[in-house]
Amino acid sequence: MIMSSETQTAIPFAKIYFFDDLQKVMRSDSNGIFQKIIVCRKDSIALRIQANGYESIIATIACSEEKQMIMLQTKKMQVKDIIVNAEKNSLISANKVESIQESAIYEAKKTELIIPDLLNPNKAVMLARQLFSRVPGLNIWESDQAGLQLGIGGRGLSPNRTAHFNTRMNGYDIAADPLGYPESYFTPPIEAIERIEIVRGAASLQYGPQFGGMINFKMKKGIDSVPLHAEFRMNGGSFGLMGISALVGGESKGLNYISFYSYKQGNGWRPNSDFSAHTVYSALSYNISEHLTLTFDVTNHHSLSQQPGGLTDRQFQVDPSQSSRSRNWFLIDWQIYALNILYEISPITRIHSRTFSVIAQRSSVGNLQNISVLDNGKERTLIDGVFANIGNETRLMHTIFINDIPANIVLGARIYQGYSVQKQGFGSKGSDADFTYLDQDNPEQLLYKNPGKNIAGFLECVIRPTENWSIVPGIRVEYIATYANGWYKDRIVDLSGNLVQSSTYNEQKSNLRSFGLFGLGTSYVFDNGLELYANYAQNYRAMTFSDMRIVNPNFIVDTNLSDEKGFNADLGIRGSLFNGLFYSDISCFYLEYDKRIGTILAADKAPYYIPYRLRTNIGSSRTIGIEAIVETDIWKLWIDDDSRSVKAFINVSYLDGIYTSSLQTGIKGKQVEQVSPFTLRTGLQYEQDKLKASIQYSYVYKQYSDATNAEYTSNAVIGLIPSYSIMDISLSYRLLQSLIVDMHIQNVFNESYFTRRAESYPGPGILPSDPRNITCSIQYSL
Repeated sequence: MIMSSETQTAIPFAKIYFFDDLQKVMRSDSNGIFQKIIVCRKDSIALRIQANGYESIIATIACSEEKQMIMLQTKKMQVKDIIVNAEKNSLISANKVESIQESAIYEAKKTELIIPDLLNPNKAVMLARQLFSRVPGLNIWESDQAGLQLGIGGRGLSPNRTAHFNTRMNGYDIAADPLGYPESYFTPPIEAIERIEIVRGAASLQYGPQFGGMINFKMKKGIDSVPLHAEFRMNGGSFGLMGISALVGGESKGLNYISFYSYKQGNGWRPNSDFSAHTVYSALSYNISEHLTLTFDVTNHHSLSQQPGGLTDRQFQVDPSQSSRSRNWFLIDWQIYALNILYEISPITRIHSRTFSVIAQRSSVGNLQNISVLDNGKERTLIDGVFANIGNETRLMHTIFINDIPANIVLGARIYQGYSVQKQGFGSKGSDADFTYLDQDNPEQLLYKNPGKNIAGFLECVIRPTENWSIVPGIRVEYIATYANGWYKDRIVDLSGNLVQSSTYNEQKSNLRSFGLFGLGTSYVFDNGLELYANYAQNYRAMTFSDMRIVNPNFIVDTNLSDEKGFNADLGIRGSLFNGLFYSDISCFYLEYDKRIGTILAADKAPYYIPYRLRTNIGSSRTIGIEAIVETDIWKLWIDDDSRSVKAFINVSYLDGIYTSSLQTGIKGKQVEQVSPFTLRTGLQYEQDKLKASIQYSYVYKQYSDATNAEYTSNAVIGLIPSYSIMDISLSYRLLQSLIVDMHIQNVFNESYFTRRAESYPGPGILPSDPRNITCSIQYSL
């Protein structure tokens, strides 16, 4: 309630702006009362209140109090009662990211917000099709054991280790090398994730020029109302799946802390599929003063998995569970350190600085020969990648009021130094997880050092000509320098694998470039809460280290590769209706991709002409599409009963991607690879008292794995990925206030399908996805 300090009467129709979400103007009612459900991430929130005949003021409200009063004076401002409900859960699972956050602008952008605790996800494994079920337009690879590595791509971009997204955790990079090797071998466990934020192509201005956008895993913090809180979880399931996790956190005397540990292991559903993984995450956050907060994060992940190899089309049809590779292994060591400094100069000005470092290694050993060739037991191919990088990204967020309407400015700078070493050579003849070279000083096939540097600056602002209309222009300036210094050997072998010829080549490459990107967005919020939004942003993708050089009998890289360029554009309408019981986001997009790097089917040299994948600049492509998500609580929408909930959602996308030009013969007019023309995910979630149950159906239409649109090849590296449909069921029941049990059935009808054809690890060939399997978990909290 907003009241006058002089007359002690209510002030109707006052305007209230929350600094964490300035997109929508809120007003008090005729009695001066204002209500809003918010998410409190701090002890208090700042807002600005204005009314005709009163002075505008900036007020701070404690989240611990549901009702608060701020008194306003004539030509000043008096707020009597603002009722704030500090709830973490919204009514509907599908939602968008807030328009303004601590140091980021998301207004007028295509965004999605995922809060795992609002869903009924399988926490024993990372089941991406379930976790991202409310995100339209995603292509998901489902071939990693227990979802250890996330593989998602949007709008026809490769899902390979989510490399086309700028992948972050708590706002900082976690990929191996965002410049030269943007693949993410580490995915945070679901149990430790508070929310997932996704921004599509227009993220290029604030988060780097990549085409796919940005995905940010925000980790849980300690519960600020108690000094100690703990959760323990045990998982078990089909094919020897076992796991435990523990989370401890809390807050005391301004120090918020959390520590999380996860372990999982399993045998896999195919032979030669054993795996184990350890993950540790800890964070300390200390409020040095009312305005200054320091947060230190550390993450350590280690996993070892045996890889059963790929299959040919014929092998998959006969028995998708078979394996002809027993000596292939994959090792990951990932360490991430980050220091966050948040300084709030005032409620309208803040500085956020993130310094981060990734020290990591990925190693694979095994037989890389065509999957149709039997393993002859000779020396295995060993490939190592060692990464060490450090970076800083600092942002200044400032809010100004023009004619009593807020405008936001974010100014940022980024500096990044990366260094990696690539090795490839001969490993042992054994079948164990031995990651040592026969000759440590001479790996025989390839040795490269790849330093890199990135300096960037960006500016983006939200200008609001009226209360409902905003314009969001932005620019980004980038300097990228990548180097490759080393040597490789060109080896020619006969059909029996015998060496015919070997030549060594030394290389020193450097690629220095600077460029600017521009973007523009606009948004209009109607009185009923629906928002019409549009945006345009330029994109740029630098060549990666793997684009420059790799030795693989199934895969050859064009030595004349160049960087990729293009743009993303969105137009859509979204919003909540019926007091939050209905949410929809329906949009269309246009993705222009020039000098697109991809693969085509080519033939080897004479006399064998063995087919292989050639990685090259294929040409220019365009992808257009419609992406839609609609979710509603059909029970509460029709029945005034809060004792239960029946949420229904439908996520559908239609994509059309074609090559518009190409220097390669026969490519123009072909469909873009990794583009499924039609994807449907839909489901129901029922909640009552202690029970939560959900069912989900997924359908993905067929797609091609390369630009030639080949449907079949003898080595199965290239070919059609057929249509498939999957159903999943999840049940969760709270036995006690502190005890929860759940059960999940994946692939209920035991569909045989695959989502990926691999040219190298973990193949080569078809990688079958999991059959029907069941997992059960028990969670205890104190």
